[in-house]
Amino acid sequence: MRLGFSSEVYPLETADIAALPDFKEKLNVTLPQDKIIVLLGDDKKGTDDYLLTGRDLVTKAVEQGQDKVKVRLAFDVRTPCFDIFSTMIKKKREKYESFCRRIYHIDPHDIRRMNIERNFKTKETAYNNTKKRWYLPQEERDKKYNKLLNSIKTHGYRDDCPIEIMLCRSFGVQDTVHQGHHRMGIVLECGLTRISVKFKAAGYTPKFLHWLLKPLARHKLQSKLKK
Repeated sequence: MRLGFSSEVYPLETADIAALPDFKEKLNVTLPQDKIIVLLGDDKKGTDDYLLTGRDLVTKAVEQGQDKVKVRLAFDVRTPCFDIFSTMIKKKREKYESFCRRIYHIDPHDIRRMNIERNFKTKETAYNNTKKRWYLPQEERDKKYNKLLNSIKTHGYRDDCPIEIMLCRSFGVQDTVHQGHHRMGIVLECGLTRISVKFKAAGYTPKFLHWLLKPLARHKLQSKLKK
């Protein structure tokens, strides 16, 4: 197993992490024992998520009534060794993508503070895709947005509609929100503080290239937000 790691540390709901089983197998990598690290499974294969390190920290957080703990996410790298292009080209990357097994909970304000969104969606910018294939006239855009807004206002945020976050999506080094930008805008507008998220991953650029690619990935992310 080749491990990749999330670019971010996620403040996830303590109860979600406490419910994970411990990973019992031996790994050929040394992990810090003073951090909470979760190994994501594979939903397609039915492989569960596991707590790699930090059980004592999680237990202490439960005892002290802490609502959330800081978690680094690890995943089995699915792209071939030294295949950098599959982490950068969407069509190639999709071949190796897989979701984690479980759903987690997070405050959407924490996601916003992490600066990992590729778009900020509001009623004015909702569904404003300029590509002919996905273009919608203003009336239909408003109707679609209001339907989603009213659903969340009426029923709250449903666990079966998690925000999708892809680990190391950009250049194989930077996590980004993959799907759910409209939902993110609405839950923040509604003042919700608890939503469901699910993580997916594919590849991980070799560590020695991170110093070069991480600034490029952050610049790419920020340039998208300015559009």
